Amino acid sequence: MTREPLKATFFAFRRREQRGVLRRTSVAHAGLLLASGGAGVLANANLLARMAQGTAQDIDAAATALWLATFVTWSVLYFLTMASYEAACLRWLIRGEMRGLSGLSLGADTMRVWLGQWLWAGLTIPLFIVGVLVVSFVLEFLHTTPEQAGGPGVLSAVSWAIPAAPLALRLAPGNAASVGRRRFAYFDAWRVSAGRFRALTGSYLIVWFLWAVIGTVVLAGFSICVFAILGDNSERAPLINTLMLGAMALTLVVGNMWVTFLLAGVNARAVLAAAREGKIDGVDTPDDVARVFE
Repeated sequence: MTREPLKATFFAFRRREQRGVLRRTSVAHAGLLLASGGAGVLANANLLARMAQGTAQDIDAAATALWLATFVTWSVLYFLTMASYEAACLRWLIRGEMRGLSGLSLGADTMRVWLGQWLWAGLTIPLFIVGVLVVSFVLEFLHTTPEQAGGPGVLSAVSWAIPAAPLALRLAPGNAASVGRRRFAYFDAWRVSAGRFRALTGSYLIVWFLWAVIGTVVLAGFSICVFAILGDNSERAPLINTLMLGAMALTLVVGNMWVTFLLAGVNARAVLAAAREGKIDGVDTPDDVARVFE
């Protein structure tokens, strides 16, 4: 059991090495994100230039409307693309199947994963309300103000994390269960995660720790390079700001894709193990996947 978190964390890499399938899927996914992001930047080039120069207050209503429309459209496409990527990873890791463009498609698996994402987003709203009530009660009991407790921002994060963290851990394999069973079975995650809470927690913590460390190192290294080349000249501040914002956005997008890839491996392995133990049925597993538990 002590090695289970490590085995689960890097399960996606073990499966990927057989034929390099998910490497091609990741490249195709990154290409779609870059193409859609580039189109959004080109559509709002004038606005972004003004923002970088600090003259965004002079933007007219038409430019603002275009920016909002682009943001909403890109957000919908981004989450749909992420659902397609997660579904592709899970489909290959659990069922050994590939469909569409290098594994990416808008088929039933993608729709199930997308619905699971919306379901979780819907669950966070009442969870946040519950968390706010709990934190408010504690502050009242301790006679402490939000400012004394670290500020409203910290309290907002705590308010969401208190009820959401344990539930998120239990429901995390939901999309993997849906892909494995070929139907929407998000809440089967409760059975999948039963008896694996500690192992799953360890795997998730490893993934997020690696992402935090690597993301911090990448951004810090980029920042050092930018200031070493351009210096801290105030005339170059708009260019520096633009480069840093671009680096942060790229790091977040790539990091999110990397985390999705690793977590797909963790959750896929949990679903395969649950099916092997008879906790869930309807999971058709190819022999080469089943052998990882022998």
